[in-house]
Amino acid sequence: MQFLRAILPAVAFAAALAVIPVVHAAADTTPPSRPTGLTGCPTGGTWGRVAVCWDASTDDSGVTGYEIHRLEVSGFVRAASTTRTAGVFSGEPGRLYTVYVVAKDISGNVSAPSAMITLRASGRPWPPPTTDVTPPSAPTGFTEPCLWDFPGTAFCWRPSTDDVGVTAYDVYRESTTGQGFVKAGTVQGGGFTFFGEQGMVTGMRYIYVVVARDAAGNLSRPSEPFSVPARVGLPVPSPSPTA
Repeated sequence: MQFLRAILPAVAFAAALAVIPVVHAAADTTPPSRPTGLTGCPTGGTWGRVAVCWDASTDDSGVTGYEIHRLEVSGFVRAASTTRTAGVFSGEPGRLYTVYVVAKDISGNVSAPSAMITLRASGRPWPPPTTDVTPPSAPTGFTEPCLWDFPGTAFCWRPSTDDVGVTAYDVYRESTTGQGFVKAGTVQGGGFTFFGEQGMVTGMRYIYVVVARDAAGNLSRPSEPFSVPARVGLPVPSPSPTA
């Protein structure tokens, strides 16, 4: 560049700069690795606290932070953000909370969610609850496909049990776009425990978990993650011609 400036007049130098290609760095689109090794941490003796620790994620540009998401009746919500491999949030003493963790990098890329862990908030409820606080059992016994002709993902499971009765099952799917676990749908309790989701990419496998819920809003531990392929299903018959 100094050589060009020395041998060219100002106008010619500017013209020469205009034809020099500008090289732009490729945008970082690689997310951090999935956090692993989740475990409960000491809460420091404070009641109503949930503390979780995990192993550090890796990233080509560097991990800048983590988010903890906890399960509520409405779905998973962000409970805490931290730059460390440990986080804490407040809850109801004695209540069970299911959480997962995601990592983020400087470009805003979000990792796939960690495995879920269920932890009990420190302390005991006071005064003792007078309503139903017993959660249903975790859903088990997944099979797929239940309906071969269903176009998309489809699976069944064994009903959960509860001291009062299961009212619904919430189905969560692991997002493929960095959104953690998103609610894919709800199945009413007391009926056929089947779930199907259309509009999926045929041949691609999707990860689901199911959570049972009772009338008091108690949530079961999530089922073990279940991998389901999207199938073509049977074609929809064309309507019969009318005269």
